[in-house]
Amino acid sequence: MSIDKCFLQRLSYSIDILQIYQKEGFFMASSRVKDMTSGSPGKLLLAFALPVLGSNLLQNVYNLVDATLAGHLYGASALAAIGATASIYGLLISLASGMNGGFEIVLARAFGSHDEEKFRRAIVTMLVLNLAVSGTIALLSCLLIRPILHLMNTPEDIFPQASRYILIILAGMPITAMYNMESSLMRSLGNSRTPLLFLIVSTLANVLLDLLFVLAFDWGVTGIALATILAQLTSAVLCFFYILRFYPELHFRREHTKPEKALYTEMFATGVSMALMSSIFSIGSVCVQSAINSFGTLTIGAYTAARKVTEFLNMPGISLARSLTVFVSQNYGAGKIERCKKACRLNMCYAIVLSICMILIVLLFGAPLHRLISGSDDPELTRLGVLYMRIEVGGFPVLNILQSIRMFMQGVGRKIVPIISSTIELIGKLLFTWIFIPMLGFLGVCISEPILWVACTIFLIFSYIHVTRQLQEGASTI
Repeated sequence: MSIDKCFLQRLSYSIDILQIYQKEGFFMASSRVKDMTSGSPGKLLLAFALPVLGSNLLQNVYNLVDATLAGHLYGASALAAIGATASIYGLLISLASGMNGGFEIVLARAFGSHDEEKFRRAIVTMLVLNLAVSGTIALLSCLLIRPILHLMNTPEDIFPQASRYILIILAGMPITAMYNMESSLMRSLGNSRTPLLFLIVSTLANVLLDLLFVLAFDWGVTGIALATILAQLTSAVLCFFYILRFYPELHFRREHTKPEKALYTEMFATGVSMALMSSIFSIGSVCVQSAINSFGTLTIGAYTAARKVTEFLNMPGISLARSLTVFVSQNYGAGKIERCKKACRLNMCYAIVLSICMILIVLLFGAPLHRLISGSDDPELTRLGVLYMRIEVGGFPVLNILQSIRMFMQGVGRKIVPIISSTIELIGKLLFTWIFIPMLGFLGVCISEPILWVACTIFLIFSYIHVTRQLQEGASTI
C-alpha cells in the first residue's frame, strides 16, 4: 500500500472519529482526557503532578548521566566542558519548553470552555510556531556559539570539548521542541502519564547509547551529546505515533489550517510570555556562568556537579507549579476563579513541605551526592560544591512560593507580572555578575539566587493579592 493511501485512510478514520465526538460531546469519550474543572483540587494537583515530576526527573537524568559519565570516565576537564555550556543549553531548553508551556495554557483554556474549533486551530498554530521558532533558534545559535563561548570566558583547555558538545545539542533543538510540543498537547488535556512513559523509554535509550558511544567507541563528550539527541528523537517519535493512534481529539481538518490572526497573536503572546519568564532567568544564569568560568576548571567542575544536584532536587517544586498552570488554565477557562485560588494555596503548601525535605537531604547527604556526580574526591572541589548546595537549597521554600504565583498568573492570563518578576531577577544577576561576584568570589555565586528569589517573591505576593481581587470583581485581563 502506498504512503498516500495509508495517509488518506488514516485521515478518513480520524474524520469519522471526530464526527462521533461531535455527537457525543467534545473530549468526553476518551479515557485519556482529564477534565480538571471538577473534583478535589488537592487530589487533582497531586495526581497530575506526579507523572510530570517523573518526566522532569527523567529529563534531568539526561544531563545528570552526561555529567556523571564525563566526570568519572574523562575527569574534571570533561565535566567542566559540559558544565561550561550548561547555562546555554538551559537557556535554549527554557525557550522551547516555556514557549510550549504558553501554548499549553491557550489549549487548556479552550478545553475548559469546551471550544472545540479553537482547540484544533490552536494545535495547527502551535505546530507552525514550533517549527519556525525552533528552527531559527537552532540556526542562529549554531552560527554564534563559538563567539558566545569566548564571551563567557570558557577556559582554553576545555574549549574544543565544550564547543563540540554544545554544537551537537543545539543542532537537535527542533527535536527537543517537537517532544515538548507533543507532551504539552497531552498535558493540556489532563494527561501527564503518557509523556512520562515514553520518557522512561528514551531515558533508558540515552543511558544505553551513552555507554555504547563512550565505553565501546570512546567518542568522549561528542558521543555523550549524540546519545542525548538520539534519545530525545526516540521520545518525540513515540509521542507522535501515540497521538496519531489514540488521540483523535488532537487531529485537525483542512479548515483548521487556515491562518487566524487573532489566534496566532494570542498564542504567540502567551508563548513568548512563558518563554521570556523562563529565558530571562536563564540569561541571568549565562551571565553568572561567565563569572564562574573565570574562576578556572576546578570551580567550574564543583559548580557543575552541585548545580546538577540542586536542579534535580528542585524538580518536585517545578512539577507542582507546572500542574498548577494546567489546572488554573482549565478552571479559568470554565470561569471557576475560587478553584484557581484554592489550588494555588494548596500548591504552595505542598511545595514548601517538599522543599524542607530537600533541605534535609542536602544537610545529611550533600557531600556524597556531590562526589557521586563529580567523580572526584578532591576536598576543595567537594567543599565548594557543598557550600553552593546548602545555600541554594536553603532558599527553596521561597523559590516554591515564587514558582507557584508565577504559574498562577500565567494560568489566569496575567502575562506581564511574571515577566516583570523575571526581569527583576535578570537585573539582579547582572549586578551580581558585574559587582558582587568579583568582590565576594564563589560566595557571591552561592547567595545570588536566594537573595533575588526573596525580592521577586515580595513583588509577586503583592501582585497576587491585587490580581485575585480583580478576578473576584470580574476585572478584565491585564
